[in-house]
Amino acid sequence: MMGLNACLDRRLYGNKAFNLAILIREGFMVPPGKVIPSDYIKKTINKSSLEASEEELLKIVPEDPFKTELVVRSSSVQEDTLVHSAAGLYYSSKCNKDNYTREVVKVWKSPHSLSAVNFKKRYSLSLEEDIAVIIMPYILADKGGVLFTKHPSFKNMVLELSNFGSSGVTSGEDKGRPYGLPEDIGNNQLFKKLFEDSEKIEKIFDCPQDIEFLFLKKDIIYLQSRPIIFKKHIMT
Repeated sequence: MMGLNACLDRRLYGNKAFNLAILIREGFMVPPGKVIPSDYIKKTINKSSLEASEEELLKIVPEDPFKTELVVRSSSVQEDTLVHSAAGLYYSSKCNKDNYTREVVKVWKSPHSLSAVNFKKRYSLSLEEDIAVIIMPYILADKGGVLFTKHPSFKNMVLELSNFGSSGVTSGEDKGRPYGLPEDIGNNQLFKKLFEDSEKIEKIFDCPQDIEFLFLKKDIIYLQSRPIIFKKHIMT
């Protein structure tokens, strides 16, 4: 496994890991992470994730690097692109030491689910795909959410903040309270820092960004940054 800060090869580590590595190098706070590269299965058993059985994959999952509650996330070169976000298409999950191995296998197998295959056929994407897996400690934050640096209906940034963390917003569990930035900042220093950080992140990636974050006391922890895709005035 590779440390997240060193995942600067998109082909091996996917777009999600690559973008987080850039944020780390630019000085933003990102959870510690390890990444299983996309070529790991092929190098280990000389099969693809499509060809390998679940039993074969279970035997080769690397040891849990953190020994605590975890989040496992997909990182593919075909998601979080300038053309397709593929949001929710691949598997991600919170897990622990008891089910960590099976959850990693679910991430590996998720590019071959019916919904993923149909999506790829629709947009003429590669069907034979092995993806990287990001492994991070689970962080119990004060609040979290998603910030869009551009919105099709508004001039400024839009922030959705939830008591359930960023997953509360992205999963639909909690729609989150919407804020327009910078108008709704007031004297909130965390909001002010988030606004300033998001402007910098948009400049780093040179396009509007969909940013997942957590508030932990006085810190802002970034979980993801990916391009916003505008299609007929709808963000995907």
